[in-house]
Amino acid sequence: MKIAVFDFCETLVNVQSHDLFIKYYLKTKNKKIRLLAFLILKSLFLRIIFKLAGKSPKKLILSLIKNENEEDIKMISCKFSTMLIDSLNPKVFEILKDRANNEDFKCIIISAGLSINIRDFLKKANLKNVQVIANELCFINKKFSGYYLRPDCYGPEKVNRYKKFYPSKNIDFFYTDCYSDKPLIDISLNSYLIKNNQNIIKI
Repeated sequence: MKIAVFDFCETLVNVQSHDLFIKYYLKTKNKKIRLLAFLILKSLFLRIIFKLAGKSPKKLILSLIKNENEEDIKMISCKFSTMLIDSLNPKVFEILKDRANNEDFKCIIISAGLSINIRDFLKKANLKNVQVIANELCFINKKFSGYYLRPDCYGPEKVNRYKKFYPSKNIDFFYTDCYSDKPLIDISLNSYLIKNNQNIIKI
C-alpha cells in the first residue's frame, strides 16, 4: 500500500480555512463585537507585531468562538463546506480523488485546519476513504472550551500525529503549498509544492 498525504489549506482548497471559518461563524451568528475583534487581529499591523514576536494570533482567533454551542458549530461548519467546495483546487483535488478510489493507496489529509471543516468538505464532495488528521475542537458540556484536544497540528506536530498511525512507514507522495511542512517533506519519498494554487512542482 502506498500512502499519499495532502495538506488542506492553499493545497486542496485555495483559502486558509481555519480563520475563515471563525469569521464565517461570527458573521452567521451576528456576533458583531467578536467579528470586530477578529478583523483587528487579522489587521496588517497586528500581523506584523505577532510575526516580530514570533507568535501567531491563531489561538486568540480560535477563542472568539469559545462557549459557543457544539450543535451550532457543527451546523455552521456544514454550511461552510459549500464555500470550501467553491474554493477547491481542481488539479490537486483530482489527484486526491483518483488515489482515494484506488485500492493501492491510502489517502490522508494532514492539516493545521479544523477537522470538522475538512470532514464536512469531504462529505460535501462525496469523497470517502480519506483519513483526516487535523485540529479537533474540545467541547465540554456541549460548549466549545476554546482549545484543541491536542497541540496545534502544525510543523513537527504533523509528523508526530502521522507517526502515531504509521510509525514505520514513510510517505510515498506528499502535496503541500508551504515549506513550513518540511518535517513531512523530510519523511516523504516524493514531495510536490503547489504554487499559485494551480502549478504542481516536484521538490
